[in-house]
Amino acid sequence: MVANFITILSKRGLIVILTGLLLGGCGQDAPKVEWSQFQSLTWPALIPNGFSARDITRRYDISGLAGGSEQRQHQVERMRSEWINAPVVEAFDGKKVTLTGFIVPLDDGALKFGEFLLVPFAGACIHVPPPPSNQIIYVKLSERLYVEDLDQPYRVAGIMRTLSNNTDLASSGYTLEALAVEVDPRY
Repeated sequence: MVANFITILSKRGLIVILTGLLLGGCGQDAPKVEWSQFQSLTWPALIPNGFSARDITRRYDISGLAGGSEQRQHQVERMRSEWINAPVVEAFDGKKVTLTGFIVPLDDGALKFGEFLLVPFAGACIHVPPPPSNQIIYVKLSERLYVEDLDQPYRVAGIMRTLSNNTDLASSGYTLEALAVEVDPRY
């Protein structure tokens, strides 16, 4: 009985070791990102001076228009056009940055994906309309990422580009070539 237990333990240990070697790059640790080497951004920093989503919403006030009316649809389209084409802060182009936000997967609804939108609040683009494009970042990953909890904030580090992207869910004003993604350590 003890011999059987040792055999099972040895097989499991071998599987754990082999899995570790395969996932860990044949025994080498994956390169670690030094987070302090990245400029830490906040969501308001991505909005250029003079741009106000609230002003756009006020300018195209639809509260008094009948739902489904042609006039309402026209106002909504004009507002959406301004939100999709919201200006970005060009100074961030090519910078190494880090930002905390919420993940909106773009790959087939699975929890393992290679691209996603990073947004400032949970539920954006899914449960509520998307924010202006300068508050949405399209994130490209070099390897697929597994995420267990999409309601948790994630910190992403990478190279920021002022390249827009149009997806089925929303338009982004920025693109981030991700080098690291982790659950935000403050949460």
